[in-house]
Amino acid sequence: MIKVKKDYLNKLYKDGQIDKDILLESIDLLREGYKDKGISLTGIQMLLVGQFADMTGVGKAAAAPRMIPVNPDGSIATDEDLVRLGLAYKKDPYVLEHMIPAKKNSHIIFSVYYNR
Repeated sequence: MIKVKKDYLNKLYKDGQIDKDILLESIDLLREGYKDKGISLTGIQMLLVGQFADMTGVGKAAAAPRMIPVNPDGSIATDEDLVRLGLAYKKDPYVLEHMIPAKKNSHIIFSVYYNR
């Protein structure tokens, strides 16, 4: 069971790396379009908002979890383990926080990359 979980998490990470490459390529293409006056900053902003709006967007998908809580023996921590260690509470939805970096990236992409 642990191997299945680890394999699944590794797949999530690898898929996230592919999505990251797609995101970076799309940013470059949008930047070229902006330089050539083929798209406005408003248009770019709308496209980026869509890519970070929900988990189907490449912006959020590129933010795949990079760290998973484990026990001292290396096994993946269960709900009960996390509660016992004080890292979660009962009935916690256990969302691994990878969306904070995704949100930060969306702001950086627009405010820094396109406003040069």
